[in-house]
Amino acid sequence: MGLVDLLYRCPFCGADTLPDGEAARCAGCERSYVIGGGGGNVRVSRKDGGGAELRLSALIGGMEDWGDEGHALESSAVARFALKEWPVRYRDAVVGFFEERGSKIAGTLRLGQREIRFTEEAGPVHEWPLLDLTAVLTASAAIQISPPEGGLVSFRLIGDSPRRWDDSLKQRIRRLWHGAGRGEIREFQPRIRAR
Repeated sequence: MGLVDLLYRCPFCGADTLPDGEAARCAGCERSYVIGGGGGNVRVSRKDGGGAELRLSALIGGMEDWGDEGHALESSAVARFALKEWPVRYRDAVVGFFEERGSKIAGTLRLGQREIRFTEEAGPVHEWPLLDLTAVLTASAAIQISPPEGGLVSFRLIGDSPRRWDDSLKQRIRRLWHGAGRGEIREFQPRIRAR
């Protein structure tokens, strides 16, 4: 995961960041972000040449202050649908599941206000209401959902930040759960659960 995947939005102006080698550059205020010398630090440079080294956690916190813009997200993606789940056991207890995934399917992933939709290049459309999802997981370059019918669907994003998708997807699910009177979500995996 590159720096632009973590800092997909400028914490200072809210504009999207763009990859600039191993660095990230703001498309709005033109600040640049480069991994700093100390663990967890990022060197932030302004257009006028000034700058400072800041904690990555502080920059992420500032980025989150801009919130979820509410518009639909759309990205090219490669989906894999789990065909079967096999239990993983440790000392006769089930400690998780291993998914047997199908072939890779290219298409477009779209996150709306109330649904997530994957349209295959070959035409078929898969759509899931956000209120019906049972789990959300994020890997280094993929978003994974558990639809109501079971199993797992993994989306490897092409040219977009998995963190952006994870943040937006979880914010929208939280908002919908709260609006439906289901409570505040405390975890998204292994299952979505409320307090």
